[in-house]
Amino acid sequence: MAAPWPLARVRWRVWDAAGLLLIAALAGVLRFWGIGAESLWLDEATSLVVADNPPAAVVALTAEDIHPPLYYLLLHLWLVFGRSEAALRSLSAVVGVLTVAALYGLGRELLGERPAVLGALLLATAPLHIWYSQEARMYALVTLWAVLASWLMVRALARGGWWWAGYVLCTAAGLYTHYYMGFVVLAHNAFAGYLLVRRRLAGRQVRQWLFAQIAWLLLFAPWLPVVVRQVQGGGGAWVSYAGGRPGLAVMADTFIGFTIGPARADVPALVRRVAYVLYALAMVLAGWRLARPRPAGDREHSDGAVLGALWFALPLAAAWLASQVKPMYSLRYALPFLPPFCLLAAWGVEAVIPRNKAAGLVLAGALVAANLAGTAVMTELPQKPDWRRWTEALIAEAQAGDLVVPEPFWNAKPLRYYAGGRLTIYDGAPLPATPAGVQDCVAELRTVGTRVWLVEDVGHYGDPDRLLYQALMMNGQRVKSVRAAGIGEITLFELSR
Repeated sequence: MAAPWPLARVRWRVWDAAGLLLIAALAGVLRFWGIGAESLWLDEATSLVVADNPPAAVVALTAEDIHPPLYYLLLHLWLVFGRSEAALRSLSAVVGVLTVAALYGLGRELLGERPAVLGALLLATAPLHIWYSQEARMYALVTLWAVLASWLMVRALARGGWWWAGYVLCTAAGLYTHYYMGFVVLAHNAFAGYLLVRRRLAGRQVRQWLFAQIAWLLLFAPWLPVVVRQVQGGGGAWVSYAGGRPGLAVMADTFIGFTIGPARADVPALVRRVAYVLYALAMVLAGWRLARPRPAGDREHSDGAVLGALWFALPLAAAWLASQVKPMYSLRYALPFLPPFCLLAAWGVEAVIPRNKAAGLVLAGALVAANLAGTAVMTELPQKPDWRRWTEALIAEAQAGDLVVPEPFWNAKPLRYYAGGRLTIYDGAPLPATPAGVQDCVAELRTVGTRVWLVEDVGHYGDPDRLLYQALMMNGQRVKSVRAAGIGEITLFELSR
C-alpha cells in the first residue's frame, strides 16, 4: 500500500519573517524604481483601452482578442489609482513582489531554507521578472498564479482538506489570465504521475487529485468555446510574423533571458558570459544532485526538485513543440517558468556549501550580482517606443485640421493616450490589400483634411509594401519626414485638392 506523500513541516521563526520582509522590500524597490519613466507601448495602451470599460464589455472585448479576461478585469478595478504610466503598471509591480514572497514560502517547504532564500533573491533581482513586473500586461499575474497553484498543490497532496480548493481556484484563475498556465498544469499532472509511479500517493490522494482536475476544468469550461474560436480565428498572428516556428536557438535565447534579461546586448560581454557560465553550472549541479542516490532524509527535497525540473523543462518543451504546429512561443509568455528555474539554480548552489561553504556563498553572490548587472543596464537604457515624446512633437507641429494616420492602425492606441484629444487621429480599419483599395482609403482621408501625418512602422506586416505611403505620394507631396526610433517614420503629406 502506498504511503501518503509527505511535505516538510516548516517552522517559521522571527528571523525567517524578517528575511522574507527584506527580500520583499528589495523586490519592491527594484520593481517600483522608475516604473513610470518609459512610455506606454502598444500592448500596455491596449490593456488600458480594454480595462477602461464596464466588466461585461471587458469580457466581450477579450473574447474577440487573444487573451482571457481576468487581468483586464483586475486592471479595471485598479484604475481607481489613476491612469498614469506608474499607476497602470503598479498592479504588476505589486503582483511581482507577492510572487517573490510566495516563491520563498514554496521553496522552504520543497527544498529547505537556504534554497528558498537564494531562489527568492534570484527572482527578486531577475531582470526579466522585473521587466514584466513594470509592464501593464498579464505576464506577472499569471506567474503569481503559477507559483501559488504549485504551492497549494504540494500542500493539498500532503495534507488534503481545503488546500485543494485553493489549488483549484488558483489554477482556474491562471487559465483565465493567460493560456500558458495550461503548460504549468501539464507539469503538475506530470509530477502527480511521478509520485504515483514512485508509489508515493495513497488511493485517497489520487482520487482528490482527479477531482481537483475536474473541478478547475469545470470552472474554465465556460471559456473553452472562446479559446477554440480564438485559435481557429488565427489569434496571436503576430507571433507567426515575428518568429514563426521556433528553432532550438530559441531555447538558448530563453536561457539567456532567464539569466541576464532582455537587455543582454548592452551588458558588457564579460559580465554576461560569466553569468551564462555560472547559471549553467548551478543548473548542472542541480541535475547532478537530483540524479545521485538520495539520502533518506533528503527524499522530500528531492521530490521538490523533481517538481521544479518538471515545472521548468516540461512547459518549455511542450510550448516549443506546440509552436511547430501553431507558432505561439514568446519569451514573455514563458515568464511562469522562471520561478522554478530560480529555485533549481539555488538548489544546485546549495550542493556546494557542505563541501566548501565559501565557494557556495561566492557562487550565490555572483548569481545575484549578475542579475543586478542585467537589471542596472535594463534600467538605464530605453526599451520601449517613446510614444510620449513623439506624440508631443506631433502636437507641437500639427495645425488645425491635420489628420494623423497610424499604420498599422492599432498604433492609434498609444497615440490617443498621449494626445489626450489634442490630435485628430484616423479611426480607419486595416488597410485594403490592393492598391485600388488603398486609393479609396486616401480619397476618404481627403474628405477630412488636406494635411496628413503618416505614422508608419516601416516594414510591418500590416503594410509590407508601403501601399499607403505610395498612395499618399501619388495624391500629394511629401513635406517633411523624420525617423522616430522604435516607432517608425513620421511623414507629413500635403494632399492635392
